[in-house]
Amino acid sequence: MFVSYEIYRFRFSLFSSPCRIQKSFIEVFFVWVGYVMVVGVMVVGGGLATQATLEDILFGIMLGNCLLGVFALFSGYIGAHSNRTFYQLIEGVFSGWSARIIGLYVPIILICWYAIESSILGGFIGKLFGFQELGQSLTMVAVALLIGGSVYVGFRALKNLSLFFVPIIFVLAVYATFSIGVSSVDLQISNVSHDGVSYVASIVLGTWIMGVLTNLPDVTRFSRSTTSGAMAGFVGILIGNSFNLLIGVFTWYFTRQSDPSEILMSLGFLSLALLFAVSNIWTTNDSNMYSATLNLARVLSISRRQAVVLGVLVGAIGSFFNPAQLSFIFDFVLAMGITAPALGGVVLGGYVMKEMFGHNYINVVGAWSGLLIGCSVAYVYVGIVGVVFSFLIAWLMMAVVSRITS
Repeated sequence: MFVSYEIYRFRFSLFSSPCRIQKSFIEVFFVWVGYVMVVGVMVVGGGLATQATLEDILFGIMLGNCLLGVFALFSGYIGAHSNRTFYQLIEGVFSGWSARIIGLYVPIILICWYAIESSILGGFIGKLFGFQELGQSLTMVAVALLIGGSVYVGFRALKNLSLFFVPIIFVLAVYATFSIGVSSVDLQISNVSHDGVSYVASIVLGTWIMGVLTNLPDVTRFSRSTTSGAMAGFVGILIGNSFNLLIGVFTWYFTRQSDPSEILMSLGFLSLALLFAVSNIWTTNDSNMYSATLNLARVLSISRRQAVVLGVLVGAIGSFFNPAQLSFIFDFVLAMGITAPALGGVVLGGYVMKEMFGHNYINVVGAWSGLLIGCSVAYVYVGIVGVVFSFLIAWLMMAVVSRITS
């Protein structure tokens, strides 16, 4: 009997991936590192340059990314071992309406970020071409719709675009950083507050902890082996995020500007500035919407491509109102992002206990208990302690409460 490609893809999402669907380490790595390399984190690096000494920044970036790398190693391994999307991992721990409620967590945050990043890119293009406010808003919508095209095609488009754009991001960012010349650099920032290595590492850990725990399995589920998936996640974070932050730090030292596209534009390289902005935001934003719609499709019981159409339309409408200028939007998505370590501890930890070690007593009561307690820990304790403890305590409490109530 003939089975349509969409049905085939839907079935694949539940079982081990056939050989023709599985991807090489390089393909998975480039999609992941393309997602990680984004100008927003470069700006974070520029902010660190005003808050700590260069020595503390370098050690803090190393420590923070090593911790992120450990989480990425674990999350990438689970994605490759299970061949499941993050929402399917949620279904393995929660059930029924609980799974649907929790499953909306990722799409809501990622569609918000999709709208924010589309508005940033659209605003940059509008400024570059001298558009008025309405023209800029319409450009933001157009950007959201265009990026949605690659999401509609699927992982193949994400892979090909990342293979093309990631080298461009790397070359142009390095060129922008050193284009002014290093002879005039002043590494002594007058208002440095000497917050230290732990402060810097906490900021670094916060840049991608949500992406590592909730988005990475959607990418590494295509890996040919668990080792390939784990290493793609680990190496991608170490290279991609270290590059982000170091570019941000040194462009700030050299130019007092941490966005390479702005530097290129100030030097008169308008086409290069546009190319960098498009490359940089596209590879992150398409992965955002890809993960969002994988979850949304399962929650709403629709096909992935129907979910893409819905998600992109919502993101495009949101981008029209320029959410990048609305502080409460950032407060909302950042507040929700604080809960990511607890959710990761419950969902990924639940998979390890049930599927890898056969502890079938894990239940929804334990999952909710672990999630709520883990989130409470994240709100009480900030920084490295909050992230690590939230993840581990959520996992532990899920196991304990599930055992008691089973």
